[in-house]
Amino acid sequence: MLSLWLAPVFVGEFMHAYDISEQEIGLIFGLQAGAIALVSLYCSYRVSVLRLRKLACAGAVLALTAHGLSLMADTFQVFTLCRILAGTGEGMAFAAANTAGAAVKNPDRVFAQAQLASMSVVVVLLFAVPDITAQYGFRMSLGAMILALVVSAPLMTRFPVAGIGVDIKISGKFNHYPLPVLGISILIAFTLVNLSDIGIWVFSERIAADIGMTPDAISWSLGAVTILGMSGPLLAALLGDRFGLVIPLTAGLVLEGCSALLVVYATGPISYSAGLVLLLISIGFLIPYFLGVLARLDKHGAWTTLSGTIVSFAMAIGPVFSGFIAAHAGYTTVGWFTVGFCCAALSILLAVLQSLGRTKEY
Repeated sequence: MLSLWLAPVFVGEFMHAYDISEQEIGLIFGLQAGAIALVSLYCSYRVSVLRLRKLACAGAVLALTAHGLSLMADTFQVFTLCRILAGTGEGMAFAAANTAGAAVKNPDRVFAQAQLASMSVVVVLLFAVPDITAQYGFRMSLGAMILALVVSAPLMTRFPVAGIGVDIKISGKFNHYPLPVLGISILIAFTLVNLSDIGIWVFSERIAADIGMTPDAISWSLGAVTILGMSGPLLAALLGDRFGLVIPLTAGLVLEGCSALLVVYATGPISYSAGLVLLLISIGFLIPYFLGVLARLDKHGAWTTLSGTIVSFAMAIGPVFSGFIAAHAGYTTVGWFTVGFCCAALSILLAVLQSLGRTKEY
């Protein structure tokens, strides 16, 4: 998911290079995320027969090839096609990771550690990409991201050869999606949360530019707030399920809604950076808990793999949705939509967790 997390530092360059608007740049990231969503959807249903190592390695090769072709794309249409292919490869690796993560003893903590590791790479690139772009152009910046992916690719050989659900399939009693009502409800809440945060994050560079921040100031602000935002998954990793699920999920959603308003109503670098820090902390804190709840429904990974579809679907729709609202009603309206989505997600989760507590003990 690295290329989607780096969207803010590429948005302006892509718009300038291909002479496109917010709606079109939202479409590019939307289609890429949509490809990840479709792959995750397919893999979640086939979780009992997945060969995780083969799936991850094939996805890595496809993603790296597509990112490489992006460097040579000279039209908006060709570039968009490359991003779709990249999303397909990323979706394959993402599905393998989610499936493997669901089988561990403490999924909340492991997913938090994974979030922390990915944000560490994002931090490095957030600082590096603007300088590389200024000196060599955005294509060289894409090359830096590709290099980061190349470095991480050998880790995929550590995935299990067989799928987590093979033993269940052999017994002939495989249930693709256990506790469907609870699972679907959690995924709906997860969708609302991701629609909320991605809309603010993708256009955070544009929001900063609108309040008069210079490109250098924006670059350093994004890098600094991402470093501080790493405290979110770090805190989730330390806490785990020590205080249950209701308290951390409620705190995270309230914080996300408040931070979104702070970003869109920012009047200067301090208020903007403070809001963005809190937004990233809440995102990094919430994601491991959502994945942990889904993993508890099914240790064989069907629900957590399906969550990749939800996250990617939100990342596909979020930029398009936010781009449309921003173009017609401004970024402050995007912020209020975030608040509404967070409130709706919290209402759903409180009802689900009450039912979940009666179904199983955690």
